[in-house]
Amino acid sequence: MASRTTIAAALALGLGLGAGCFAPFPHDRHDLVDFRIVGVQVSDAAPAPGQIITAKALIYGDAGFYHDVLPTLEWSLGDEVAQGPSIAFTVPDEPGDWELTLVATHADGEIEETAALSLSVGLGLGPLLPPALPPIQRAVVALPLDSPAQAFTLEGRLALEGAARVGPAPGEAARLRLPLDDPEGRYQARWMSAGGQGTFLELDPLSTDWVPAEVLLDAEDLEVEVGEAIEPGLQSMAVLVIDGRGSTAWAFVDVPWDTDPSPTADHSYHWLEHDGRLLDSPYLPTSGGMVEVTLKRDDDSPWGLRLGSIEPYVPWLGESPPDNLTIPCEHPIPARGPFQLAWIAEGLCSREAVLGQRVRIQASRHIETWDGTP
Repeated sequence: MASRTTIAAALALGLGLGAGCFAPFPHDRHDLVDFRIVGVQVSDAAPAPGQIITAKALIYGDAGFYHDVLPTLEWSLGDEVAQGPSIAFTVPDEPGDWELTLVATHADGEIEETAALSLSVGLGLGPLLPPALPPIQRAVVALPLDSPAQAFTLEGRLALEGAARVGPAPGEAARLRLPLDDPEGRYQARWMSAGGQGTFLELDPLSTDWVPAEVLLDAEDLEVEVGEAIEPGLQSMAVLVIDGRGSTAWAFVDVPWDTDPSPTADHSYHWLEHDGRLLDSPYLPTSGGMVEVTLKRDDDSPWGLRLGSIEPYVPWLGESPPDNLTIPCEHPIPARGPFQLAWIAEGLCSREAVLGQRVRIQASRHIETWDGTP
């Protein structure tokens, strides 16, 4: 089975919803339930002729943001061809619109996804760099699943009472916001749920409500059909940020639905956060910081892993920053600095390569929230 997706201008219509000969995904763009290219990022979407650019991709696997056997990624730009999750190309010398193409082939050799990104070479647009994304902010709003249809409309949700909390309880929905400085209204956020769990109802270009059930809404006739609530647990999500001109970035966020972490010694509850992911660790200092963890298999997690034996990292006096030279990843990863789960999501390491590894990651007790005001 093969499908083709156009990224850039068509991304404004939602990944996989391009026109012409481009076939849509078999599932809603909000639902990550199969192998697909989630996004492609280049270091500059409007480079000068002869400039060196880098590119990488986020590929969703069969069951989550990981692969037991890495897919094959083949890139092409003009006459250049390269393979790998992160590549560097020299931009053609001739000005104009050039197409950077990625073909991602599943490890089974049968499923193939293609994405095309248009580069504006030497057209005087100035650099089009991917945005640096701030942490996603979390809130909850009072939205019981048995609410009347009016409550699910945009107007109804804008009027909902909100509260600054990490995740919703029964009778509530999550409200997520990317506080990106965007005075020109350049960027759009595309929210996606691992496993297609729940329903996203956007509020504006950079914020959304997430309802922990399947919601079918006919806004014109004010009819709504709401399914049963999904099972309680930690829901993993990704957001793709695009500008329609080739600049793309992504981020991750976990939302605890009707669930709390293990209680601490004082019977309070604390999540530990790493790059949007939430870790259950009641025994660490409130400030978080660098921690040591063991990467263990978890087939029920969209990350494919759970972090075991979490302990604070206490460096020896004068010790250099942590390196990752002993981690047997299939592709080079930064040698200095803490380990990042994004390296697995972006295909630098397969899950199988990192299982059992003892690594250091940066984590924090501080989780960004706001009062839910649109």
